[in-house]
Amino acid sequence: MDNDLLFVPNAPVDTDEYINWHTALKHFLQSFHDIKKGEDRRKRNKRERRYVKMVLCQIVK
Repeated sequence: MDNDLLFVPNAPVDTDEYINWHTALKHFLQSFHDIKKGEDRRKRNKRERRYVKMVLCQIVK
């Protein structure tokens, strides 16, 4: 496993699932920092909601 994976308590134990979960979380956190040049706020909000949904789906599984 990569060393840069965040340790997340209650994260899935299965490695593939863990990596998907971690990736969704990482993208979600990054999305707050990368406001794409010229990206309109509505698009950005839509993108963030998509990541929140991805992360929540992974948590609920």
